[in-house]
Amino acid sequence: MESFEIVDYESVFRIACKDVVPRSDNRALDPSVIDEIAQSFEKVGQTAPVIVRRLMDGRYELVDGHHRLAAKEAAFKHHPGNAEHREICCIVRDLTDAEAEIQMVVANIQKPLSIAEKGRLYERIGIRVDELRASNPAAFAGMDRGSVIASCASKGGTSVSKATVYRSINEAHAEDGTHEYAGTNARQRKAVSRMRTEKRKEAAKVLAQDGMLALDDWIAVQACAKASSEVDASLRKIYSAVAEIRRAEAKGAMLNMQTSLLVKTIEEIRNG
Repeated sequence: MESFEIVDYESVFRIACKDVVPRSDNRALDPSVIDEIAQSFEKVGQTAPVIVRRLMDGRYELVDGHHRLAAKEAAFKHHPGNAEHREICCIVRDLTDAEAEIQMVVANIQKPLSIAEKGRLYERIGIRVDELRASNPAAFAGMDRGSVIASCASKGGTSVSKATVYRSINEAHAEDGTHEYAGTNARQRKAVSRMRTEKRKEAAKVLAQDGMLALDDWIAVQACAKASSEVDASLRKIYSAVAEIRRAEAKGAMLNMQTSLLVKTIEEIRNG
Protein backbone atom coordinates (compact mmCIF):
# COMPACT_ATOMS: atom_id res chain seq x y z
CA MET A 1 0.00 0.00 0.00
CA GLU A 2 1.59 3.27 -1.14
CA SER A 3 0.53 6.75 -0.03
CA PHE A 4 0.77 9.31 -2.80
CA GLU A 5 -1.36 12.39 -2.07
CA ILE A 6 -3.51 14.23 0.45
CA VAL A 7 -7.21 14.97 -0.17
CA ASP A 8 -9.02 17.15 2.40
CA TYR A 9 -6.29 16.33 4.96
CA GLU A 10 -6.71 12.56 4.47
CA SER A 11 -4.01 10.42 2.88
CA VAL A 12 -4.91 8.60 -0.32
CA PHE A 13 -3.39 5.16 -0.89
CA ARG A 14 -3.05 2.87 -3.88
CA ILE A 15 -4.36 -0.55 -2.85
CA ALA A 16 -4.56 -3.69 -5.00
CA CYS A 17 -8.13 -4.23 -6.19
CA LYS A 18 -7.92 -7.88 -5.14
CA ASP A 19 -7.43 -6.74 -1.54
CA VAL A 20 -10.59 -4.60 -1.49
CA VAL A 21 -13.76 -6.46 -0.48
CA PRO A 22 -17.18 -5.02 -1.53
CA ARG A 23 -19.95 -4.97 1.08
CA SER A 24 -22.60 -7.59 0.43
CA ASP A 25 -25.38 -5.25 1.61
CA ASN A 26 -24.63 -2.49 -0.90
CA ARG A 27 -27.35 -1.68 -3.42
CA ALA A 28 -27.28 -3.36 -6.84
CA LEU A 29 -24.78 -1.90 -9.30
CA ASP A 30 -25.75 -0.34 -12.63
CA PRO A 31 -23.76 -1.88 -15.54
CA SER A 32 -24.10 1.29 -17.62
CA VAL A 33 -22.58 3.37 -14.81
CA ILE A 34 -19.73 0.87 -14.45
CA ASP A 35 -18.97 1.10 -18.19
CA GLU A 36 -19.07 4.91 -18.10
CA ILE A 37 -16.66 5.09 -15.15
CA ALA A 38 -14.36 2.47 -16.72
CA GLN A 39 -14.11 4.57 -19.89
CA SER A 40 -13.31 7.61 -17.76
CA PHE A 41 -10.55 5.66 -15.97
CA GLU A 42 -9.03 4.76 -19.33
CA LYS A 43 -9.05 8.39 -20.47
CA VAL A 44 -8.19 10.47 -17.38
CA GLY A 45 -7.58 7.95 -14.60
CA GLN A 46 -9.27 7.82 -11.20
CA THR A 47 -10.05 11.32 -9.90
CA ALA A 48 -12.11 10.46 -6.78
CA PRO A 49 -10.79 7.96 -4.20
CA VAL A 50 -13.05 5.32 -2.66
CA ILE A 51 -13.50 4.90 1.10
CA VAL A 52 -12.36 1.68 2.80
CA ARG A 53 -11.72 0.35 6.29
CA ARG A 54 -9.19 -2.26 7.44
CA LEU A 55 -10.29 -5.82 8.10
CA MET A 56 -8.75 -8.25 10.58
CA ASP A 57 -7.32 -10.41 7.77
CA GLY A 58 -5.31 -7.54 6.30
CA ARG A 59 -7.69 -6.77 3.49
CA TYR A 60 -9.94 -3.71 3.19
CA GLU A 61 -13.74 -3.49 3.18
CA LEU A 62 -15.22 -1.07 0.65
CA VAL A 63 -17.49 1.52 2.28
CA ASP A 64 -18.10 4.02 -0.54
CA GLY A 65 -17.22 3.49 -4.22
CA HIS A 66 -18.62 0.13 -5.34
CA HIS A 67 -19.20 1.33 -8.91
CA ARG A 68 -15.63 2.65 -9.06
CA LEU A 69 -14.15 -0.66 -7.86
CA ALA A 70 -16.23 -2.58 -10.43
CA ALA A 71 -15.11 -0.09 -13.09
CA LYS A 72 -11.47 -0.66 -12.17
CA GLU A 73 -11.94 -4.39 -12.58
CA ALA A 74 -13.71 -3.85 -15.92
CA ALA A 75 -10.93 -1.56 -17.14
CA PHE A 76 -8.32 -4.17 -16.22
CA LYS A 77 -10.20 -6.84 -18.21
CA HIS A 78 -10.13 -4.59 -21.26
CA HIS A 79 -6.48 -3.57 -20.74
CA PRO A 80 -4.74 -6.35 -18.74
CA GLY A 81 -1.35 -4.89 -19.55
CA ASN A 82 -2.11 -1.60 -17.78
CA ALA A 83 -0.84 -2.05 -14.21
CA GLU A 84 -2.67 1.11 -13.09
CA HIS A 85 -5.97 -0.76 -13.34
CA ARG A 86 -4.73 -3.38 -10.85
CA GLU A 87 -4.92 -0.80 -8.06
CA ILE A 88 -7.55 1.60 -6.78
CA CYS A 89 -7.05 4.93 -4.97
CA CYS A 90 -8.46 4.73 -1.44
CA ILE A 91 -8.95 6.72 1.73
CA VAL A 92 -8.59 4.40 4.73
CA ARG A 93 -10.80 5.23 7.72
CA ASP A 94 -11.11 3.62 11.13
CA LEU A 95 -14.84 2.83 11.26
CA THR A 96 -17.04 0.57 13.39
CA ASP A 97 -19.58 -1.71 11.71
CA ALA A 98 -22.36 0.81 12.39
CA GLU A 99 -20.30 3.79 11.19
CA ALA A 100 -19.28 1.94 8.03
CA GLU A 101 -22.87 1.07 7.13
CA ILE A 102 -24.07 4.62 7.82
CA GLN A 103 -21.36 6.04 5.56
CA MET A 104 -22.17 3.55 2.79
CA VAL A 105 -25.89 4.33 3.02
CA VAL A 106 -25.24 8.08 3.02
CA ALA A 107 -23.26 7.70 -0.20
CA ASN A 108 -26.12 5.74 -1.79
CA ILE A 109 -28.69 8.37 -0.78
CA GLN A 110 -26.96 10.85 -3.11
CA LYS A 111 -27.88 8.66 -6.11
CA PRO A 112 -31.09 9.22 -8.16
CA LEU A 113 -33.58 7.14 -6.17
CA SER A 114 -37.31 7.17 -5.57
CA ILE A 115 -38.70 8.64 -2.34
CA ALA A 116 -39.48 5.15 -1.06
CA GLU A 117 -35.97 3.88 -1.88
CA LYS A 118 -34.45 6.76 0.03
CA GLY A 119 -36.86 6.07 2.88
CA ARG A 120 -35.51 2.53 3.19
CA LEU A 121 -31.98 3.91 3.35
CA TYR A 122 -32.97 6.47 6.01
CA GLU A 123 -34.46 3.61 8.03
CA ARG A 124 -31.18 1.70 7.78
CA ILE A 125 -29.35 4.73 9.15
CA GLY A 126 -31.91 4.90 11.96
CA ILE A 127 -31.32 1.27 12.93
CA ARG A 128 -27.58 1.85 13.15
CA VAL A 129 -28.11 5.10 15.07
CA ASP A 130 -30.18 3.13 17.60
CA GLU A 131 -27.31 0.66 17.96
CA LEU A 132 -24.77 3.44 18.50
CA ARG A 133 -26.99 5.05 21.14
CA ALA A 134 -27.50 1.72 22.90
CA SER A 135 -23.74 1.23 23.22
CA ASN A 136 -23.05 4.89 24.02
CA PRO A 137 -25.94 6.78 25.67
CA ALA A 138 -24.08 10.07 25.16
CA ALA A 139 -24.04 9.67 21.38
CA PHE A 140 -26.02 12.35 19.53
CA ALA A 141 -27.01 13.96 22.84
CA GLY A 142 -29.90 16.40 22.62
CA MET A 143 -31.06 15.19 19.19
CA ASP A 144 -34.16 13.14 18.40
CA ARG A 145 -33.97 10.16 16.04
CA GLY A 146 -35.22 12.02 12.97
CA SER A 147 -32.75 14.86 13.48
CA VAL A 148 -29.85 12.43 13.80
CA ILE A 149 -30.82 10.60 10.60
CA ALA A 150 -31.15 13.93 8.76
CA SER A 151 -27.77 15.10 10.10
CA CYS A 152 -26.04 11.87 9.02
CA ALA A 153 -27.70 11.92 5.58
CA SER A 154 -26.69 15.56 5.03
CA LYS A 155 -23.01 14.63 5.35
CA GLY A 156 -23.22 13.26 1.82
CA GLY A 157 -23.26 16.82 0.53
CA THR A 158 -26.99 17.36 0.03
CA SER A 159 -28.93 18.93 2.90
CA VAL A 160 -31.71 16.68 4.23
CA SER A 161 -34.43 17.85 6.64
CA LYS A 162 -36.10 15.80 9.37
CA ALA A 163 -39.43 16.27 7.58
CA THR A 164 -37.95 14.77 4.41
CA VAL A 165 -36.65 11.80 6.39
CA TYR A 166 -40.07 11.03 7.88
CA ARG A 167 -41.94 11.56 4.60
CA SER A 168 -39.56 9.19 2.82
CA ILE A 169 -39.80 6.52 5.52
CA ASN A 170 -43.59 6.77 5.49
CA GLU A 171 -43.59 6.35 1.69
CA ALA A 172 -41.32 3.29 1.96
CA HIS A 173 -43.52 1.68 4.61
CA ALA A 174 -46.67 2.39 2.61
CA GLU A 175 -45.14 0.94 -0.56
CA ASP A 176 -43.94 -2.13 1.33
CA GLY A 177 -47.37 -2.65 2.90
CA THR A 178 -45.94 -2.32 6.42
CA HIS A 179 -47.45 1.04 7.31
CA GLU A 180 -50.80 2.35 8.45
CA TYR A 181 -51.22 4.00 5.02
CA ALA A 182 -50.79 0.71 3.13
CA GLY A 183 -53.42 0.48 0.41
CA THR A 184 -53.41 4.17 -0.44
CA ASN A 185 -52.28 5.43 -3.84
CA ALA A 186 -49.24 7.63 -4.46
CA ARG A 187 -51.32 10.82 -4.66
CA GLN A 188 -52.97 10.16 -1.31
CA ARG A 189 -49.67 9.27 0.37
CA LYS A 190 -48.07 12.45 -0.95
CA ALA A 191 -50.93 14.59 0.37
CA VAL A 192 -50.96 12.94 3.80
CA SER A 193 -47.16 12.88 4.18
CA ARG A 194 -47.09 16.70 4.06
CA MET A 195 -49.47 17.03 7.02
CA ARG A 196 -48.66 17.36 10.69
CA THR A 197 -48.48 14.26 12.86
CA GLU A 198 -51.97 14.65 14.34
CA LYS A 199 -53.50 15.02 10.87
CA ARG A 200 -51.61 11.96 9.57
CA LYS A 201 -53.03 9.94 12.45
CA GLU A 202 -56.49 11.22 11.63
CA ALA A 203 -55.99 10.23 7.98
CA ALA A 204 -54.98 6.71 9.00
CA LYS A 205 -58.13 6.44 11.12
CA VAL A 206 -60.35 7.59 8.23
CA LEU A 207 -58.68 5.08 5.92
CA ALA A 208 -59.06 2.20 8.38
CA GLN A 209 -62.72 2.94 9.13
CA ASP A 210 -64.12 4.16 5.81
CA GLY A 211 -61.68 3.29 3.03
CA MET A 212 -59.90 5.10 0.20
CA LEU A 213 -62.87 7.05 -1.19
CA ALA A 214 -63.60 8.53 2.22
CA LEU A 215 -59.92 9.40 2.54
CA ASP A 216 -60.13 11.29 -0.77
CA ASP A 217 -63.04 13.35 0.60
CA TRP A 218 -61.19 13.96 3.85
CA ILE A 219 -58.05 15.13 1.99
CA ALA A 220 -60.18 17.54 -0.08
CA VAL A 221 -61.69 19.02 3.08
CA GLN A 222 -58.22 19.46 4.60
CA ALA A 223 -56.98 21.16 1.43
CA CYS A 224 -59.92 23.63 1.52
CA ALA A 225 -59.33 24.33 5.20
CA LYS A 226 -55.64 24.94 4.55
CA ALA A 227 -56.41 27.27 1.64
CA SER A 228 -58.88 29.24 3.78
CA SER A 229 -56.31 29.50 6.55
CA GLU A 230 -53.69 30.79 4.08
CA VAL A 231 -56.18 33.40 2.78
CA ASP A 232 -56.92 34.56 6.35
CA ALA A 233 -53.20 34.82 7.07
CA SER A 234 -52.66 36.88 3.92
CA LEU A 235 -55.51 39.22 4.82
CA ARG A 236 -54.06 39.75 8.29
CA LYS A 237 -50.77 40.75 6.70
CA ILE A 238 -52.57 43.21 4.38
CA TYR A 239 -54.52 44.79 7.26
CA SER A 240 -51.34 45.02 9.32
CA ALA A 241 -49.60 46.78 6.41
CA VAL A 242 -52.51 49.27 6.12
CA ALA A 243 -52.27 50.01 9.84
CA GLU A 244 -48.54 50.59 9.48
CA ILE A 245 -49.15 53.00 6.58
CA ARG A 246 -51.69 54.95 8.66
CA ARG A 247 -49.19 55.23 11.52
CA ALA A 248 -46.59 56.55 9.12
CA GLU A 249 -49.12 59.04 7.74
CA ALA A 250 -49.87 60.25 11.26
CA LYS A 251 -46.17 60.97 11.69
CA GLY A 252 -46.15 63.18 8.59
CA ALA A 253 -45.62 60.77 5.70
CA MET A 254 -47.30 61.90 2.46
CA LEU A 255 -49.30 59.30 0.53
CA ASN A 256 -49.64 59.51 -3.24
CA MET A 257 -53.11 59.29 -4.73
CA GLN A 258 -52.85 55.63 -5.71
CA THR A 259 -51.67 54.51 -2.26
CA SER A 260 -54.28 56.65 -0.51
CA LEU A 261 -57.06 55.16 -2.65
CA LEU A 262 -55.79 51.60 -2.09
CA VAL A 263 -55.58 52.06 1.69
CA LYS A 264 -59.06 53.58 1.83
CA THR A 265 -60.54 50.73 -0.24
CA ILE A 266 -58.97 48.07 1.99
CA GLU A 267 -60.27 49.81 5.11
CA GLU A 268 -63.79 49.96 3.66
CA ILE A 269 -63.66 46.25 2.81
CA ARG A 270 -62.43 45.40 6.29
CA ASN A 271 -65.11 47.49 7.98
CA GLY A 272 -67.79 45.90 5.86
